[in-house]
Amino acid sequence: MTRFDEEFSRFNTSSVKWDEMTKEEKENGMLPFWIADSDYKTEKSITDALINRASHEAYAYTFPSDDYFKSIIKWGQDTKGVKIKREWIVPFTGVVSAIYFSISLFTKKKDNVTISTPVYKPFYQVVKGNKRGLLCNKLKETNDSYCIDFDDLEEKLKISKMFILCNPHNPVGRCYTYEELARIVQICKKYNVVIVSDEIHGDIIMKGNKYTSLINFFNEYNKIIVCTAPSKTFNIAGIQSANIVIKNKSLREKFVDFTHTASISTPNLFALTACEAAYKNGRKWMEEQNEYLTETRDYVTKFFKEFIPEAKVYKLEATYLMWINLSFLKLNQEDLIEGLKKAGVWVNSGTMYGEECVGYIRLNIACSRKQVEEGLAKIKKFIESQK
Repeated sequence: MTRFDEEFSRFNTSSVKWDEMTKEEKENGMLPFWIADSDYKTEKSITDALINRASHEAYAYTFPSDDYFKSIIKWGQDTKGVKIKREWIVPFTGVVSAIYFSISLFTKKKDNVTISTPVYKPFYQVVKGNKRGLLCNKLKETNDSYCIDFDDLEEKLKISKMFILCNPHNPVGRCYTYEELARIVQICKKYNVVIVSDEIHGDIIMKGNKYTSLINFFNEYNKIIVCTAPSKTFNIAGIQSANIVIKNKSLREKFVDFTHTASISTPNLFALTACEAAYKNGRKWMEEQNEYLTETRDYVTKFFKEFIPEAKVYKLEATYLMWINLSFLKLNQEDLIEGLKKAGVWVNSGTMYGEECVGYIRLNIACSRKQVEEGLAKIKKFIESQK
């Protein structure tokens, strides 16, 4: 038994994942596999650091320390092989808000912004919220995976000012190769398109896959903004910690000036504390989590192959979010999602990520194996009831 097999209640903690269920759903044993946080206790040194900081009993104005920046630089070097300079790092409160402000700052109203779909729902929202034109580069299905339609991407980028990349990709689970990313950078450079890379899942990589951050391409193109965070990796999303890495001095200063003016720049002292502790001490924990998630992914894939072979389970290379096609049931999306909920499983609807994804679900496997087993049994029972 590993630390990731440990089950503990998250009820009555104002958990979005667990406490937004109705009383009846809780009493009936509903299992949540939807929102992207994990059901693992975070790495102990993070908890210890937070308790130690809280014990000081003064929580006034603070700033990122030298050790904070050093921890980010060392983490990037040790886990991804990237070299980050201190001045490139902009401590921030969240990745989605950083993307929103990047669109606002580096494009104009009615400019086009391209995203590769299906993709994380807030990507649509931040573009539309800024009143920019939204162009969707649809990913191509290839057997049990997806790839980028580069011909279509180039056509879209010819008339775009920004490309928002999800790297690794949520929800399809791609860990893009160096060659794929190099081609994206090449096309964006050709058309002078700013790249904003959401790398929030960049530490959660399944065994056998190699992750490449767009920081690797800073020397090849000077209009890249990389958004990182420890939140998904260590289950600390509620602490709201992120770091935006921008080599381009002009872009960085414009971003910093705006955020300072709006007083939304520096994360709070507990976010700074948690991030530093995670990056100083969390590598072994992260590697053990990735190994556990890889085994869970394999278990889920085998289960569907054996018991629900009509389903299409896409290969999960990164993130802890499995993308599954249940369109063989021929249900409309509402009936599919509500039917699964009535069976005791709460998943994300595929149409959240692309209106064309009818019959698809996103399944969060970042929980104990026991919970996964119980959830899959409920899914199997629901599907059998439809035959």
